[in-house]
Amino acid sequence: MTTYNASGKVMHKVVEVVDNVTTSGAVTTSSTTAQNFGQSGAPSSKVNVTYKCDNGTLLIDASTIMAQQGGNFKFSSAILPYPSSLTVGEHFPNTSMTMTMTMGSKTITSKVDMTDRKVVDKETLTTPGGTWECYKMTYSITSTTEGIAMAPYTMLVTEWYVPGYAIVQFQMGAAITKLTAVSD
Repeated sequence: MTTYNASGKVMHKVVEVVDNVTTSGAVTTSSTTAQNFGQSGAPSSKVNVTYKCDNGTLLIDASTIMAQQGGNFKFSSAILPYPSSLTVGEHFPNTSMTMTMTMGSKTITSKVDMTDRKVVDKETLTTPGGTWECYKMTYSITSTTEGIAMAPYTMLVTEWYVPGYAIVQFQMGAAITKLTAVSD
């Protein structure tokens, strides 16, 4: 996955490698290692990511998506379900997580609320990694921060999800992340 700014310049890249897949009953768990690369292309942090599929519903912890962007943050868990069967107009429950960052002796805590998550369209999307039949999903992220003088802010998130596969494109504000390659 590659993240681009509004002018199309590469900001960040993540290469995920599946390390292990296990199944217990109706739950399949995939353990991966996500290697982060900065704007220069130099490797930076690695993050362990776990994905679960429970009875055909992909469960993604939003905190692991945020952690893949790098930085010195700790996140609480916030599970987002992605069913294998979707319909345009479908809504999902709200969820939230806490993000904490320590800078010297100061701790900054943000509460991140994900609200109004819904399927808004079904469309064909082409990314550098292929052409996909996707469901376009949107939701709002509102962040409220303690520890520094910062007003709450809200951003719209748009995701393009291929049922039974993955999110192949993700947009938050002016930054857009696209699936750029797939290999076995």
